[in-house]
Amino acid sequence: MAEVMSDDSRWVNGLAARLRVLQANFADEQPALRQSYIVDEIERALKQVPSNRRKQCMSVLSDQFPAWQSGTAPVTAGKTLPPTAEALLDQFIQLAKDLPEASRAEMVKKLESAGMASKVKAPALLELTPEAQRKLGLGPDDRMDGERAAKLLGCLTDVTLALDQLVWVLWRQMAPKSNIRKEADISRLLGPYLKGDPETSTPLVVQALERTRRLIAALLGGVGGAGKGYANKYTQRFSPEAILSLAQLNKSFMKSIEVNSWEIFVHLSKQYANESAIESEIQEAIAKRAENLMVGKVSS
Repeated sequence: MAEVMSDDSRWVNGLAARLRVLQANFADEQPALRQSYIVDEIERALKQVPSNRRKQCMSVLSDQFPAWQSGTAPVTAGKTLPPTAEALLDQFIQLAKDLPEASRAEMVKKLESAGMASKVKAPALLELTPEAQRKLGLGPDDRMDGERAAKLLGCLTDVTLALDQLVWVLWRQMAPKSNIRKEADISRLLGPYLKGDPETSTPLVVQALERTRRLIAALLGGVGGAGKGYANKYTQRFSPEAILSLAQLNKSFMKSIEVNSWEIFVHLSKQYANESAIESEIQEAIAKRAENLMVGKVSS
């Protein structure tokens, strides 16, 4: 770079800044018109520089525009040559880096409409139905972050597979005789589905996920209603009226009704009031209600 005095340096920096603004503001104009604006600005600025310093100032100015050094210098024999498309593109990219996201998006749309950029279709991974967008609070024009979407998919997959395994193991323990069984292994479906395996269709995956979702909902609903069912069964066995009724049916001349009632209570307690029996009956009540919910029956 040529040596330049401080005053000349300020002149060069100021002119370079104005030229960049001109190039950006008139990027949509015809090259000839844009060229005339640049020539006028340079000529106007040169009038402020002593004639013996002009050549050196222009040399320093050209150092700030490297593209001018490759056969497209702005001043040749007193005339300014138009910059090449490649040079303008490089300058455009540099200027666009500092623009707001909205402005950059608008520029992309203009390039697409001019046929200079192809519209990139979002990968299928990032496509959501309008209903899913509504549930997530996304607008139709909102763009998802691809990296975050992939991370979210990983987190949701972990949760789904863990719940799927847990709920079906729990169901086999609670209702070993139930006809409701796991029909597909979700962990073996998701990989082929994401790779586009034609034999692993969307309805197949949705059906497996829906079955697990319904069982989870049914078990939660079963917990909510099983308490009432167990309480009814308990009072039918251990209420004073129930004990007295049994004592009267099995009355003996050798025992009073009170003694007979106590013996019946002790006998029933040993059979139904121990920890194992209570746990089993509660699980049975939950499983029964859950199964009714799964098949669409209304359980009392």
